[in-house]
Amino acid sequence: MNDQGRAESVRLDELYETPDKGSPPEQVNTTIVLVNDELKRILAKYPERMYDLNSRKFEELVADILRDFGWDVEMTKATRDGGVDLYVYIRNEIIASLMIVECKRWAPNRAVGIDRVQRLRGVQETTNANISMLVTTSHFTQPAIAECRRYEHLMALRDYQDLKRWLERYR
Repeated sequence: MNDQGRAESVRLDELYETPDKGSPPEQVNTTIVLVNDELKRILAKYPERMYDLNSRKFEELVADILRDFGWDVEMTKATRDGGVDLYVYIRNEIIASLMIVECKRWAPNRAVGIDRVQRLRGVQETTNANISMLVTTSHFTQPAIAECRRYEHLMALRDYQDLKRWLERYR
């Protein structure tokens, strides 16, 4: 079967199955890394398959991509997360920086509005995060983009097109 047929037949949730709890930690970590790499390769070819992921799996995908960019990532609990899905750090002998990330796996026709941007900015203030980022499989309204520009170096918005560019590195 060709790559296309194989990718289309793979259930994306299957790529996230948890290894046996009796496995030694080094095997568990290796398995998870390989599984995430396979998922990212499939999504690089078929980015529209991100819509097949549930919200939590999408958060895990974003966390894994950010790890690949060199960040340390901590996921929050799945519910009642206080408006933060990921705590993302750069820590070295020169600097320690915190970014909070909110992930929205929304349908392509459901735009993220200014209210979500303002809410995230408020959470950023209360958590003393250096920067915040809102990542979506959708897109942002013009008022949301304008609101983000008010906080030019403190906030970032990343949409479906940005996710596709991030996934290109896994082809």
